[in-house]
Amino acid sequence: MSISNSSTIATTMKGNQTEVILGTEYIISGLLTLFTNGALLMFILANKKLKTSKLIIICSTLIAGILFASCYILPRFTLLLKNGQSEWPQDYRCGLISRLGLAIFFCLNIHLIMRIMEMYIQICHPFQSQHVLTSRNITLAISLVWLITLSIPAGFQIYFETSVNITSLQDKSECHRLSNNILITFSIILAGFSAIILIICSTTYARILCIAKSSRKRLRHLSTRTSSTTDSCITCQDSNQENSKRNSKIGGKLGKMDKSLTQTLILFIFYLLAIMPFLVLVLYTQLYYNAFVLRRWPRNLILLFRYCQYVAFLFPAFQPILFMFFTADIRKAVFSRLRCQRKETRSPSCV
Repeated sequence: MSISNSSTIATTMKGNQTEVILGTEYIISGLLTLFTNGALLMFILANKKLKTSKLIIICSTLIAGILFASCYILPRFTLLLKNGQSEWPQDYRCGLISRLGLAIFFCLNIHLIMRIMEMYIQICHPFQSQHVLTSRNITLAISLVWLITLSIPAGFQIYFETSVNITSLQDKSECHRLSNNILITFSIILAGFSAIILIICSTTYARILCIAKSSRKRLRHLSTRTSSTTDSCITCQDSNQENSKRNSKIGGKLGKMDKSLTQTLILFIFYLLAIMPFLVLVLYTQLYYNAFVLRRWPRNLILLFRYCQYVAFLFPAFQPILFMFFTADIRKAVFSRLRCQRKETRSPSCV
């Protein structure tokens, strides 16, 4: 929920004094997520060189981030109502926004592991990647992910619309009970699934990092051995020099990849450490959700967990920055665009 530094606006509703609380933390995270994901998506779509099948997963991830902010963070957490001791975020049609947000969060996790698996296959199994990572296979996988994502809230909403009269005052309690039971089960499953996904991603990145380091060491050893070899033949010397330059160039690329992988791994570990307390809070509150149990927790501990939730919700906002620096095609296009803007030229290469 919101914390003490949220801005408040006093209003009157049906004669009862009610405060409308704006969750500034969620407004910032939601708008930042929209800005970073939308900016990178528009940049990719506007650049002809980036319109390739290699960036399908990234574009789909950016769309999921935009939907997560616009359909869940902003409408679900930015506006709260407070009357006395009660404080509840707004939701609609028997918890439609909550189910939609959880489904999109599930979609983001699936996209994350798809991106990691794509990188793992490209680096660890380069020859098999040409047969596995085809445009057809990637498109089918993404279509299946989105079909599952949309079918989860749609299926539950059809059930609520046909089984419960949402507009009736008599059925509101039944609607709340059913939606809360579904939300509890779905939240517990998604919390555990998110933790597993993050652990898999961290271990996979560590594996890729080890392979990149070992490859760089082998190339460095090969380059040293080649440069130390002496031969009176001029052709052999030229060949050795060419091999040495080629190995040093490849080694430099692997060094940059090593640095990028290290930074990415640190970011994932930071996200993992931030989301773990939030997952514990989700499991605790969903299993034992009543005010008596929650009041036993120290307020500072609850605030700490809420800050971890803000950090977890900020990860979709930082993910496009990660894509921009780690994906070679996007990084080159962005740096080329920045160089062109600095030179303020109108050459075709700057368009």
